[in-house]
Amino acid sequence: SDGEDTDEKLRLQVSSLAPTIFYQLREDIGIPNENFRRSFADCALKDFTNPGKSGSLMYKTFDDIFLLKTLRDYEARLLMQILPDYRLQLTRRPTIFNRYVGLYCINIDAPISSIEIYVAIMVNAFTPSLRINEIFDLKGSKIKRKLVGGLSADKLHKLKDMDFMDLYPAGIRIPTNIYQRLKVIIANDAKVLRKLNITDFSVILGIRHLDITEDQLIHRGSSSGIAALMHLRTHLTLMNVTRS
Repeated sequence: SDGEDTDEKLRLQVSSLAPTIFYQLREDIGIPNENFRRSFADCALKDFTNPGKSGSLMYKTFDDIFLLKTLRDYEARLLMQILPDYRLQLTRRPTIFNRYVGLYCINIDAPISSIEIYVAIMVNAFTPSLRINEIFDLKGSKIKRKLVGGLSADKLHKLKDMDFMDLYPAGIRIPTNIYQRLKVIIANDAKVLRKLNITDFSVILGIRHLDITEDQLIHRGSSSGIAALMHLRTHLTLMNVTRS
């Protein structure tokens, strides 16, 4: 079909949403625009399995610094709606909020119809340098909050509430000063979320074991978690130094 093959091509348009606010937010939390661009210089993104049930696609940048997650249109609208209050919380108060640093709309124009895909960019809280052994997605619920089947290396980063209770029936031990500060931060974050009418959220908990191998983690029983959360002490200390 001479000259007709152009009708089969897709037109792709990428738009940055609230670019000024996100630019200022990145600067506020110490991410220069040059560094942000550098992480996307290599277009080869890493596929990253989403442990949740949202059906969103997730990817990592080649340097593991940022995560990309597709959003539904109402999720993108909500993020835009709360962006001013979110930036205030992220830059002026101690918080463990997920750090969104960009939002984009990808419009795919096909001959028959067009599709809009929203992509949020977040800072990766658990970069490889932290060597996190376990990641728990905690919602404070017991309903459908347990992995199916036995533990494996891949599942160690997809654990949920009931898995945490099984593995750490006595909880985990962290220094008292960190516990007290973390308790206040989480309570304040919950108040902000309640004010924004956001009720579906979770705490992502990463644990690094200093004295247990991955194979031992997979085949162990319950643990008291004595060697857990060492990275949290460092994170809160750095956050305190930055804000002082």
